[in-house]
Amino acid sequence: MVAGALLKVLTIARRAISVTLSAMLGAVAGSIAFFGTALFTASVTVLVVVGALVLLTVSGGLAYLSGRGGRRPLLLSCGVASATLVVVALSAALTVFKPLGFEPAPYGSVDGGRYWDLPTDSRVAYEFFPAAGAGETPVIMLHGGPGAPATEVAKEHMARAVTGAGFDLYYYDQLGTGRSTRLEDVRGYTVERQVRDLEAVRRETGAEEIILIGGSWGAELGAHYMATHPERVKKAVLFSPGALYWPDVPAPEDEPAAAEGDSTVGHPPRLLAWYGLFFVNPEAAHNFAPDREMDGYLDAALSNRGLSSAVCDPESLESSVKRGGSGWYVSNMTGGTHDNYRDPRPALRRTDTPILIMRGECETVPWAVAREYREVLPDSTLVNVPGAGHLISVERPGLFGETIGALLLGEPLPLEPYKGDEPPRFGSEARVSAHNPGLPSRPADRPLSGPGRDAPAESAGLGRLDGVEVAQETANGRSQ
Repeated sequence: MVAGALLKVLTIARRAISVTLSAMLGAVAGSIAFFGTALFTASVTVLVVVGALVLLTVSGGLAYLSGRGGRRPLLLSCGVASATLVVVALSAALTVFKPLGFEPAPYGSVDGGRYWDLPTDSRVAYEFFPAAGAGETPVIMLHGGPGAPATEVAKEHMARAVTGAGFDLYYYDQLGTGRSTRLEDVRGYTVERQVRDLEAVRRETGAEEIILIGGSWGAELGAHYMATHPERVKKAVLFSPGALYWPDVPAPEDEPAAAEGDSTVGHPPRLLAWYGLFFVNPEAAHNFAPDREMDGYLDAALSNRGLSSAVCDPESLESSVKRGGSGWYVSNMTGGTHDNYRDPRPALRRTDTPILIMRGECETVPWAVAREYREVLPDSTLVNVPGAGHLISVERPGLFGETIGALLLGEPLPLEPYKGDEPPRFGSEARVSAHNPGLPSRPADRPLSGPGRDAPAESAGLGRLDGVEVAQETANGRSQ
């Protein structure tokens, strides 16, 4: 009797294990089918249907095979398959298919609602800050990211420095960012497209030559543009630059580490599913999670608290300030095209454009990157900014503006050039001049609304924040 009871228990246990394995393997097979089908279609509906059919077939088939020695194996098969589908469907509805819940943060209105309809088929929003008696060479400001537009405060601080020096300033939201067009086919976000857009913007200004000011990714974009159109750039400021050519990024060297990041956004299952689809088919990922949802997620990830590792002093960031206008898909897609875009360094070695390179004391991008800019660009000057990280204008807005104004006017820089090959050790290498480190006192042609002269500015261009532990790591493995 005892032996019979034990045998019955073992039989029930074996069948329970078989049923559980059938359900688990069916769920795994359905998930693989869901992502694998994205190789052939971008329709999320088709992905779900194929995944569900495979789940039913595998879980039901295995349950049938395991139950052939018992009663009603077909009924067992249908029950296991149905139950597995219900459990997986409910789990997916509550996790993978549940929207992230982020809405795009408010983004400052574009001055006058101005737009350029470029011949590249890009529609970009822009702002124009005129200077009284401006020269014939306008300044174009390139924000970072890709996909991280400048804040209103950053634009106003930049406008004070540029227009105060007597130069007109143009700022535009790059394609896929801010108030500019989002593409239906996200594969259109490429480095080449951004370079063509910038040349089209230059034509819209009517200027034969321009001055570029770009931060982080904006510095990369400026470098790629100069490699393609060297005759169009009179001078440039490249601050907190990202790598010139990503397939050949210089190795990090021993240097001071930035503050540890404090992310406000995690990696929910829906985001992990998005990454899986993105690697297989970006269009399927776009259909799965549309622009509005993912732009809102990136806004949250790029909040000031999430960027705390990009500055020397995290206390300089107000955690309540949120960033708006972010472009998730342009960020991921443009970053993914770096490896397929031509190396700009051979062309840049032949340029004679005066370039100012600015790098912060607590910069998270390896020192070797900024040094490579200095080595590749023949007429370049590298200065190190004490008390600042990747977001120079956050922590040193006055010195940032003063340095830009000095370059535009051909005046002595408030920071001494750094010519060493080793990572700078701050103290004697980067000495601030006796000048007032506040914003330039040169009068602007018109008052600009916003904070006063001593208020901290936000980044003029958030960009490729290597080491920043925000959850918006790009799908190509590089952080913003």
